[in-house]
Amino acid sequence: MEKKMLIKRTNYLVLSVVLLYIASQLVIHFSLDYELIKKNFYLIIAFTQLFIILLPALVFTHRENLKPVDFFKVKSISVPETLLIVLMAFTSSFIASALNSIVIYLMERIGPVGMDTIPAAKSPREFWLQVFVIAMLPAICEEFFFRGIIFNSYKSLSIKKSIVVSAFYFALIHFDIRNFLGPLFLGILIAWYCYRTGSIIAGSIAHFTNNFISVYINYKSKNIPDPGPITYEVLISFIVFAAFAGAFLFIIIKVF
Repeated sequence: MEKKMLIKRTNYLVLSVVLLYIASQLVIHFSLDYELIKKNFYLIIAFTQLFIILLPALVFTHRENLKPVDFFKVKSISVPETLLIVLMAFTSSFIASALNSIVIYLMERIGPVGMDTIPAAKSPREFWLQVFVIAMLPAICEEFFFRGIIFNSYKSLSIKKSIVVSAFYFALIHFDIRNFLGPLFLGILIAWYCYRTGSIIAGSIAHFTNNFISVYINYKSKNIPDPGPITYEVLISFIVFAAFAGAFLFIIIKVF
């Protein structure tokens, strides 16, 4: 009964975070002009991670009398496990991009699809700022929330349900249909890494790797012109590349 109550309260926590996020975005966009939002872009992201995602999770942990080290499975993982997780995260990032590209391609058949992409870093200093704010902070805050609280709360039902539910919430809280399938796929893998290693650190490493790849590619391609809408030929090339990446990922998972 206590475990079911924990799941129920976890769902209330997710609802609270969603409402907090929506409210914060409304306040930001109605009280600040575009230039001010752009100027404080990294500060807004850091605020969201620390106060909209992490803080409610910490309050929940305290109210439920959860022991973080035991409940969240905070323990070290081996060097071979770390290397394999980084390799799997690198490979899976291309598959996630292909999944998002399929959705974007279908949406573009209906009408123009604007993309709210992260601005490319203009200097090495800004690049490392992005690594901290966009890669490291989510790897800590979001993992504490999704693979910490949600995944471990739902484990009382079954491992499969805990993996799927935590991944679904992870994808949902991105609040973007164009960026739903990719996070859903990554969320399933990251939750499995945590289950396989018995440590939330595995999730943080995978999450950081995926976000770091996005930041790095964005930084290196900052001078490349916008290719425009995704064509059928480009989509097929994405899918073929993702298929090869998927086969390689399958082999690594078997080794893992």
